[in-house]
Amino acid sequence: EIIALGTNYKDGYIVVNNDNKKGIINFYKEQLLDNIYDEIGQVELGKLYTVKQDGVLKIINQNKEVILENKFDEVVDIEGQSIICKKDGKIGVINLSAEQKIPFEYDEITQIWDDNYIAKKNEKYGVININNEEKVPFEYRSIIRREETDFIEADKTKKPAGLFPTGFSLLPYTELFLFVTAVELVNSTCSVYKFHLTSVEWVRSV
Repeated sequence: EIIALGTNYKDGYIVVNNDNKKGIINFYKEQLLDNIYDEIGQVELGKLYTVKQDGVLKIINQNKEVILENKFDEVVDIEGQSIICKKDGKIGVINLSAEQKIPFEYDEITQIWDDNYIAKKNEKYGVININNEEKVPFEYRSIIRREETDFIEADKTKKPAGLFPTGFSLLPYTELFLFVTAVELVNSTCSVYKFHLTSVEWVRSV
């Protein structure tokens, strides 16, 4: 059995042998990881791999060196130095040095850009940063990033449609937050436009 690692054929493939052990080969059929693993999961292509061997979940690099071991129950996503993972049924974020950046107290965490995350806790959604600082309060039924506009759309409670500033439109029952330019985000400035159904307020957090 051969399973593509990514959407590009050059990303390589997971291969399964007759003993149901998994390994990784590249496009040129060179063996990158030997077929000794029970599972190969979330991958930062070409750099880091999550593997399970003899019941132990690990993150290893392309030189087969163990970076992290026994620090989590499941890896949700890897982005640069940040690892979204699950432990004891809750989700948090650690770095490659095993330092806890966001505590394991959330039901869901999704990176939206840079070091900002949509998170779910106590059945409500909000936005936090890598330092676990709350950027959007946990009072929404759902938050969705609209990548084409760099908006996040937050659904709160059913309210009648109200009046909005000229140039902005909003569907009934929703509120929108706009994170401003990527330059500010790169400089660790998280700026938020918060549009309410009856008023507009500017929230800026540094």
